[in-house]
Amino acid sequence: MTALSFGDLPPEILSEILGFLDAKVLLLCSSVCKLWHDTVEGSPELQYTIELWADGMICGPSSGVLTHTETLEALYKKRRAWKHLEWTSKTVVEFQPLVFCRAYELVAGLFVQQKEGPDFLAISLPRTVDEPQASRDIYSMGTNLQNFEDFAIDPTQDLIVRFYTPPGELAYLECRTLSFQEPHPLVSNDVLAFLLDRDPIGPFSMQVADDIIGIFFLQAPFSFKLFNWRVGITITELRDQEIGAPLPVVGFHLLSPRSYIFAHTSFGLGNAGQIDIYAFDGERANHPTHVATLELPKLLPKTYITTLIIQAGPFCAQPIFGTPFSKSNEHRIYMLLIRYGIATPGNWYRLFVHYRWFHKYVLDHRRGETKFAPVVPWDEWGPQNSRMLPGENYQWNRHIHGERVALPCPHYDFRAMRIIDFGIIPKRILASGISHPLEPTVLEQDGVFEDIVTTSLPYTSTVRLLDEKYDLFLLDQDRIIAMDTSESVTNYHERVAVYTF
Repeated sequence: MTALSFGDLPPEILSEILGFLDAKVLLLCSSVCKLWHDTVEGSPELQYTIELWADGMICGPSSGVLTHTETLEALYKKRRAWKHLEWTSKTVVEFQPLVFCRAYELVAGLFVQQKEGPDFLAISLPRTVDEPQASRDIYSMGTNLQNFEDFAIDPTQDLIVRFYTPPGELAYLECRTLSFQEPHPLVSNDVLAFLLDRDPIGPFSMQVADDIIGIFFLQAPFSFKLFNWRVGITITELRDQEIGAPLPVVGFHLLSPRSYIFAHTSFGLGNAGQIDIYAFDGERANHPTHVATLELPKLLPKTYITTLIIQAGPFCAQPIFGTPFSKSNEHRIYMLLIRYGIATPGNWYRLFVHYRWFHKYVLDHRRGETKFAPVVPWDEWGPQNSRMLPGENYQWNRHIHGERVALPCPHYDFRAMRIIDFGIIPKRILASGISHPLEPTVLEQDGVFEDIVTTSLPYTSTVRLLDEKYDLFLLDQDRIIAMDTSESVTNYHERVAVYTF
């Protein structure tokens, strides 16, 4: 009896077998032989798997409505639109200027803004050219929310977490649905209470990642708290030196529902600063585990860090409803906005690090490959795994989403937008008139650094001229919000442009 091989299988059977593989393995299989190459190239389903991976996307809940050929074409169309900044529609939306509102969020096409008083405005932004108008709702925060401080949302979970501090020693986190402002169905108790060890509250950062809420208070006494809002438990509460390093913490950001980073600096001159990576068990009360320290570029003896802010796009627990594909949480860029000074505050820089590099150390820890948290010098990780660019003081939340960053262009009198995109695979880039700065960025010492700083994390930069002046841009997966804050000083209601891709 003649033995059969894969070459004897009908193409449709071979295609179905290959469909169980991930994108990287599929690319390897396509180079095995002509049959496998033709099978992969000729299958819209397999090509969709590869192209989703190339764009850092995952299938959305509506992907079953379209065929693989249709979703693949939609993916190609979206890619071309962002590559050339060719939006499909421009819509004008009106809301209170950000310089006046108490808090705002932009996640998964939903813009939520805390207004004056107990109410907040929720605007569902247009998704496509066929849906040009934005819809809006005004919700009441409730009279019980005395001393409202901040909120965080995840529309993919229909979740809003509201943080308030009524008179007394306790603070509260209230977990409600965005749709009906009712207690969230996944919690047994929709209010988490904790001791607030400060008055006044001072600056802080609050974030949500799936079932985890993290709050970091960055004014002495420093404190950090993690909660599992579904189970209704406090995972950890750290204060001052308990946070994990003798250096003061100046920045915090969740990496995932089970890991986070702290950024440290020192009041001592010449200290380079560092990033600490932590992992924790999100199901029970426990102390986070320090898994690695990444040192920042060394500074001259009289130089120090005056400001350090960590920013990244939101974490969505589920794919975005109503779209065939959504950005993967593993494809996010983290930006450290750093200001260095000598006698007085001086130059600003943006240090970009991809999620995958931080997560590498978390995986090493989980696999037991590191018994103690390694301290990694800048020269051993920074040049190849980061990109440091000169910058300005641009601190607006949500101007970063996924692997993209939206910035104004002062060199064009603010009549242009610039999109920096780290979601690229260098071998797949085609030269088509768009800048592809894959060469390393070289920063001279400039009276700041001990040595020349060279970084080479790949990215692209695209600039498009605009008909109007804008100095502030926010973005999410499918749109850019543009506004001119210079008009906000005199106008209580601001008309902003929403560019939809």
